[in-house]
Amino acid sequence: STREKNGSGSGSGSGSSSFRSRMVQGSGSDIIRPVSPEVIACDPFVPTVERLPGYGTASNWAMALKQDLELWKAGQLDWSALSAKLLLSGPPGTGKTSFAKALCNTLQVPLIATSVSTWLEASYLGDVVRRMKAAFEEASSHAPCILFIDEIDGIGRRGQGKDYDDYWNTIVNKALELLDGAVRSSGIVIVGATN
Repeated sequence: STREKNGSGSGSGSGSSSFRSRMVQGSGSDIIRPVSPEVIACDPFVPTVERLPGYGTASNWAMALKQDLELWKAGQLDWSALSAKLLLSGPPGTGKTSFAKALCNTLQVPLIATSVSTWLEASYLGDVVRRMKAAFEEASSHAPCILFIDEIDGIGRRGQGKDYDDYWNTIVNKALELLDGAVRSSGIVIVGATN
């Protein structure tokens, strides 16, 4: 299914700055397309990293990534030279998801949005691992893109000496494998968010 979402973040309801999103079968991810530069230029309510105050180091990282991404697209920079991973931390409501959407508009690449809770909806270990893998495969098929993983702290830790350790060990190991594999997958920017 295709859903229209207002990308302005202002509630203006103008519809001119909307972006499309669709549910991806298998991964549970949303694909969010960037608002066109022409619309961004004439609608001051479309979120971009340049327009969002208060993100400090994350904004600096994003602007450096924008320059490096242009060089990469032009074949002048190897993907391994880019700083393509970011972890946003803060209480609920501080704008971590808003930052990811603004980054999508600034970089002009799709945003593949998922969360650890979306992965864990599957419940059975094999299905959870398949859903995690599907999110990364979806990102790879849309590269260059941003893979936004919300609630990344929900993955947990290995070896707590509790019930279901094997379950959590497998999930943590798969997450580390996928995140490390993303380094070798040109064109995938990873943004994680945690409270």
